[in-house]
Amino acid sequence: VDENLIIVGAPAANADRGTVFVYRINPGGHDGGTQFTLGNADARFGSLVAIEGIYAVVAAPGESSSYVCEYTAISNTWPCTALPNQPAGIPRDVQIEEGRILVGATGPNNTGLVHVYEQINNVWTHNATLTSGHLQANEFFGASISASKSRVAIGAPGRNQPLTNAGA
Repeated sequence: VDENLIIVGAPAANADRGTVFVYRINPGGHDGGTQFTLGNADARFGSLVAIEGIYAVVAAPGESSSYVCEYTAISNTWPCTALPNQPAGIPRDVQIEEGRILVGATGPNNTGLVHVYEQINNVWTHNATLTSGHLQANEFFGASISASKSRVAIGAPGRNQPLTNAGA
């Protein structure tokens, strides 16, 4: 949800290809919504979604990919492009906040990591990869992400001990 927009992923639609719906809320309810699909069979496009203004972030775990989609008012469409430099790993969570995209992914041995993208000169660019040297296999760092302005909270549900002094 972002102000008057709601994004809904339907990853099992179209024989697991997936579909995303974006609805604009108005005083009388909502519009009929805009629907878009991308990816191949079993992509599960829309498994993870986030929206901020004219940008939506959508993951397709079946393709180990995440996309940024930009609303085009003239055609009322959301054309999508794959985020650049996506290292191997299945997306686990996506967020967009203050013009920054965060994608949590499985990483090597399911330790987990978070990719950070920023828009530079109207191009989404991979800016950083967040991880911790303290992680072990199956800790899934980045399985949940919450962002607010310049702060980020990252979950690691497989971790059974706190990470101390792990902030940056």
